[in-house]
Amino acid sequence: MNQAAPEALKGEDWAGEMGARWLASLERFEGMIAPIGTALLAQADSGWCTLAARLI
Repeated sequence: MNQAAPEALKGEDWAGEMGARWLASLERFEGMIAPIGTALLAQADSGWCTLAARLI
């Protein structure tokens, strides 16, 4: 399987319509990932990450 690497985004891409659409959706994006971040931080606070690091 030979997949081409995606083309890198340039500053001009974000300065135009793409950037405006991304900013308009920012709250929605952050809302989608907030529960994951909360769960990960809770696990880190519980010492799970320390235990996992010792096992690796």
